[in-house]
Amino acid sequence: MYATLICFLITSFIFTILGKTFINFFDKPEKYSIFDSFFIGLSFVGTILNFWSLFFPTNHYSLILLLVISLLILYKERKIYNIYFSSIKNKLIDNRSILIITTISILLITLLFSVVTPQLYDTYLYHINAIQWNENYKIVPGLANLHDRFGFNSSVFVLSAGFSFNFIYEQYLFIINSLSFLLFFIWVLKNAIEINNIKSLLLLLFIYYFTNQYFLDISSPGTDLLPNIFISYLLINILLFREFIKRKWLVFLVLPMFCLTLKLSTLPIIILSLIVIFTNNENTFLKNIKKFVFLAILFILPWIVRNVFLSGYLLFPVASIDIFNFDWKVPLENVKLTKDWIYSWARIPFKDSKEVLAMNFSEWFKIWWEKLLLINKKILILAVISPFVFLIYSLFKKNEKEKLIPIGVALIIMLLWFFTAPDIRFSFSVILFLALSPIALINFDKLKIFNKKHLIIVLSTYTLFLIYQKAITLFKQDYLIKNISEYYYLPTDITTIKEKRNIKYNTKNFNSEKNIINIFEPNPTHSQCFDKFPCSWYIDSNIRLRGEELGDGFLYIKE
Repeated sequence: MYATLICFLITSFIFTILGKTFINFFDKPEKYSIFDSFFIGLSFVGTILNFWSLFFPTNHYSLILLLVISLLILYKERKIYNIYFSSIKNKLIDNRSILIITTISILLITLLFSVVTPQLYDTYLYHINAIQWNENYKIVPGLANLHDRFGFNSSVFVLSAGFSFNFIYEQYLFIINSLSFLLFFIWVLKNAIEINNIKSLLLLLFIYYFTNQYFLDISSPGTDLLPNIFISYLLINILLFREFIKRKWLVFLVLPMFCLTLKLSTLPIIILSLIVIFTNNENTFLKNIKKFVFLAILFILPWIVRNVFLSGYLLFPVASIDIFNFDWKVPLENVKLTKDWIYSWARIPFKDSKEVLAMNFSEWFKIWWEKLLLINKKILILAVISPFVFLIYSLFKKNEKEKLIPIGVALIIMLLWFFTAPDIRFSFSVILFLALSPIALINFDKLKIFNKKHLIIVLSTYTLFLIYQKAITLFKQDYLIKNISEYYYLPTDITTIKEKRNIKYNTKNFNSEKNIINIFEPNPTHSQCFDKFPCSWYIDSNIRLRGEELGDGFLYIKE
């Protein structure tokens, strides 16, 4: 746990300093909270690493460089940062009995979640391998030929490679998701306590059900948690805090753009960035467009270039945008197979994709609905009803029409999710947001009970207790409490999972003119491989090396 905490501090420092520096360049920094600085900093660092990875491996050298730059900025602007951190300290002191205890409680809960071995199946299937490729090589042309999942190119993998701290501890610490969850959790509880009305209930219910859905993701370098945190942060801010999108416009330009690089299916969140162009009155319309274009190039272009190198496509697996003809390009039929697999698996897993996609709507929907958990069915029904509630409400409260913005964006995301890949984990934050958002319409002035601060504190404490129960139960599955002292410093190494699961490997030889390179394949194939490198769940006989080394990439030559 100590090691994880140290990594939290180092990573938070880098994200916050670089985030605040980025804000200083574009806007007045005093308008933005430390949470805004953190998430903008995470996005900025992720973009830097996406660009860095085009030329160099993403490893301890990139981490050291980012840390040195952050320290130099802190030293140069030490007077400003002294005031900045003092103001944060004073806010904590002013609310010592509440915020400090809440923050410490959330930190302990998050540490319990984060030190368990990764719980997601896909982490051992390809997440860790994707991180290893980023650590050991610059961008590898045609890597998606070796394993189609490598073509998904989530920025989570580049961030995880840059902040694995593997060079210090000689084992992986996957902290990006857990640290982001920690900040998001603190932000939600802080606002629940400070708002002190019916909206506090909305926030507490949201963080409870959100954690209930994603608690297994916290210790893993998965690609679902972080984009859902970003989307939740954006939508809740707009719904609960009037003028937020106008006042903190930079948040709504940066986060949606970087969110796209985390998960392609979040594309509709870019609508929030477009809204900023029309609502930001601090600059002219032309200046807003220029900023939008500049930031879009800055945050999205390096990721698109990575897509082209990995798969030969601007977006993968989107076969309809086919404009390049590089030798490492993934064959069109393979791209379509990957896309079909994503769509079919999200509807009905463990069935042949052709069979699933051949079903009409009523056929697959019936099976899909039956497999949903009861609680998710209830949340989804509420999410469908919610937009109608807001629409009717806006007819009577014309001054509340701004609330339709987050509802409309969330509805578009949910519809795209439902008609493409309706796996609940992909867009649960949007569904939950829609389901709970009508609570914000309740006139809390008439509900005096919610104006009593002690009640909100009691509800917050109870929420923390419920989430703690979830955390300690999961923790006990990995660690014996009587032997806990063995893991005070470092959590269990993921390589121990191999022995527990008895994973075996085949070796495939790839011959070049000068070298014979071995690549591992699990036995049986199409299963997990993670502690061997290089490794793929299945090695197609049509794959060839592009050059003499692995870093030269892979070709697909059909015999």
